[in-house]
Amino acid sequence: MKVLIITDQDGHVPSGIPQMIERIVGGLLSRGVSVITLLPKPSAGLSLYKPAREYYDSQSGRLAVEWLPATDFSHNGRETLLHYLETLIVREDVEHILAIGVRKAGFVSSIAARLRGKLFSAILTYSDAFECHLNTPYELDLVTEAAKFLIAPNPFVLQHLECFYSLGDRALWLEMLPNLLDSKCIDLEEDLRYRETVSLGQTYLCTTGNISPLVDVAELLDRVIGLMHENVADRWIHVGTVDSNTLMHLSSRLSLLGMTDKFALAGILDRSRYRCVIQGARVIVKPAGEVDTGVGALEANGWQIPLSVPPEYPIRPLKPYPPRSEVAGPHRSLSFSTSRFTPTSLDVVVDRFLQ
Repeated sequence: MKVLIITDQDGHVPSGIPQMIERIVGGLLSRGVSVITLLPKPSAGLSLYKPAREYYDSQSGRLAVEWLPATDFSHNGRETLLHYLETLIVREDVEHILAIGVRKAGFVSSIAARLRGKLFSAILTYSDAFECHLNTPYELDLVTEAAKFLIAPNPFVLQHLECFYSLGDRALWLEMLPNLLDSKCIDLEEDLRYRETVSLGQTYLCTTGNISPLVDVAELLDRVIGLMHENVADRWIHVGTVDSNTLMHLSSRLSLLGMTDKFALAGILDRSRYRCVIQGARVIVKPAGEVDTGVGALEANGWQIPLSVPPEYPIRPLKPYPPRSEVAGPHRSLSFSTSRFTPTSLDVVVDRFLQ
């Protein structure tokens, strides 16, 4: 059997991913599998640079490292890369492609695998699960739907994706050492303490993303204040950014209403803390005129958190607002849902990959 591993993340691979790839390559070689890795190499201005290959023999299998011009991994070089991959698949009789990441290499290799009728899997990182979903969702759609397996170094990547895709048993959390995670080490107790700090132990509603001049601030404020008057929540937390002029306008309005002590700007949070704060909210409030792709609203639906959206908003809530009787007061316990994903050992991941 021959496996092709491809990545475009030269020098920008999240912490721990190189060790993860090394372990997977070692696991494949130990089972007598021949592995070809495709990596980008800066041409340093040499436009005539051609692919170059190095070979490394092990006791059981053989590793070939092929260096392609880095320009092949750019958006403009996709057709060149696709043609080369299709040729390589036939020439080397590749049976399974494993892509690290979605953008560029993952997107192109999933197309090549489909065209040649070969198996395709992907190793997903935090940027695939969140940033790529926000900026290039069609690429994530193709890679996720085409993959036989989706392998991640922590469960938060898979939890995010499961809000939008049917993963079934294709999703594998590869068991890694704590220092090999592709995001900061998760400390649930610390995240809960942060949530308690910004909420002051009170029930709260959330807005997310960027509140910009394009957002109807007056309409947003009216809905937030209305929810507070209905005793749905006692506090307003914004997770994300606010345009400076918009923030001044918000501050003025809140001051006139005597509500400045009920508003907290959490800023941009790391993924685990973001999730912890969002899942503690009574309601996620999405403003009219929001220009992002609505990932926050989709996540809220996926996590069964009530949504407040304007009539014209493209994403409808799946869960209604909580009735007043459900609001337990300022000392309501803040919970955090657990993951269905459990760590899988390298041997199990590699064996399933080869089945």
